[in-house]
Formats: sequence, C-alpha cells, structure tokens
Amino acid sequence: MAHVSQWEVGWPHQRVLGALLELGAGGTTSQRQLSELADIDPRNIVPVIDVLEQRQLIERVPDPSDRRKSGATLTDDGAKLARKIHDAAVMLEQQMFSGLSADEQDTLHNILLKLYRIVQEQGL
Repeated sequence: MAHVSQWEVGWPHQRVLGALLELGAGGTTSQRQLSELADIDPRNIVPVIDVLEQRQLIERVPDPSDRRKSGATLTDDGAKLARKIHDAAVMLEQQMFSGLSADEQDTLHNILLKLYRIVQEQGL
C-alpha cells in the first residue's frame, strides 16, 4: 500500500497521470477520452482532474474547435511524477513476481487476461 500512497496522490489520480504519460510529450486528450484511457467512469473524472489541476500536475487546455470543451495535458511536474509512479510500478511488479518461474508468470498472466475479458464481456 505504501507504493500507492507515497506520493499523496490517490489511485484514480495515478491512473490519469499514467494515461496522460502514455500519450507522450505534449499529449492532450478530452475528458471523455481520458476517462476511457484511465478506465474511470466519465461521471467521476472531473473531480480527479480538479485535484490534479490544483496540485499543478495537469492543466486544462481549451479545445480550439469548441471553446466549451477542454482537454488535459501533463505539466512538467506531472510528467516527472507520472514517470516516478510508472518506474515504481515496474519495480514493484518485478519484486512481486520474482518468486515465480517464467512459466508460472506466463500462466498467471494468461489467467488474469482471461478474467479481465470475462469482466469486460459481462460488464461486471
């Protein structure tokens, strides 16, 4: 749990930062697209974005084609934090699975993918 809370940024906030990091440098996306990328219900994305904006980790960018809409992009501090979170996640994953053989890791991966697909198909 310390890995999740060490940056004083909640799990959904970390997911948004990670999604924006995946978009790459200068990546801007709409709130709707961001909710899909971060797998957060669109009704819940605005408060998450608000917190990240208040912490100056992201900024809202007006949509040039529709002034009523805005997108979100990482600030420099947000990109730095997103990379730290990503690197910590990779290290945690390596530590967690170090006790499993390569075959066991592959089996676990396949089982988790199968469960994920079931959840997606059944809308759970």
